Amino acid sequence: MAIKFGWKQALAVAAGAAAGLGVHMVKEAAAFRVQHEDVHIPGLPEAFDGYRVYFIADIHRRALPEAEIAALQGRADIVWIAGDLTDRGVPEERTRANMRMLRKLGPAYAVYGNHDYEAYMPNMEKLDRLLEECGVKPLGSKNVPLHRGGSTIWLAGIDDLGPAGMWRGDPRIRREDCVIVLMHDPKWVVALRRTSANYAFAGHTHGGQISLPLIGPAASKPFYKTYLDGTHFIDSEDGGMTGLRITRGIGTSHFPLRLGSPAETHLLTLRSAPKLEK
Repeated sequence: MAIKFGWKQALAVAAGAAAGLGVHMVKEAAAFRVQHEDVHIPGLPEAFDGYRVYFIADIHRRALPEAEIAALQGRADIVWIAGDLTDRGVPEERTRANMRMLRKLGPAYAVYGNHDYEAYMPNMEKLDRLLEECGVKPLGSKNVPLHRGGSTIWLAGIDDLGPAGMWRGDPRIRREDCVIVLMHDPKWVVALRRTSANYAFAGHTHGGQISLPLIGPAASKPFYKTYLDGTHFIDSEDGGMTGLRITRGIGTSHFPLRLGSPAETHLLTLRSAPKLEK
């Protein structure tokens, strides 16, 4: 017997498919993943080979899952937070709880992103104090030395408002020193094109957050279609080359939905590698 399939049935099927897709997008946004990766850093001192970094960005409105974060204890030597660690309307206690959890994993450094400024401007000192009370160090656009086994590398921050403290202008940093840059927005590749570092880490893009089949990221500007996620290599005017790793981040902006761009955090193991050449 032939089965009639009219517009009402088609509408019901479409509505069911849309509902299923919506549930999937909510689940993708709420998921918590830790990507385990080796990152080969050109010029990294041998003493830092095997140095473990928990790298997280774009927390926004999320409350980090306590059990999953606790499971990472003892597995990281340091924590790098690449901006948008909070957002407008987020209760301070949620941000405080997130920062305290991350600090338990190891010494923690953070740069600010655009949403941090939107939430706390013009009183960014208040956010500084919140982080410091939790033991997290606001890096801003400063350079800090990290020591291990008699060797030193430099962690250089690029605040979202700009690279005020360029590492090559710091008299403490020698030309041969290893410099790793932590920034929020990949737009600061303009700084890396001017002055090379050994490697850089960024967030901000959410990997597009909504990435449609055949079309790609739904709302990304042309720049971010290139610098969306993954690893890139940046040529600099000073003759060097910088590796750049962009994370899709753990949170979302505007809507708690993701499609084709899974949320992620990273447990990075740094490895020594020969210096990059053009």
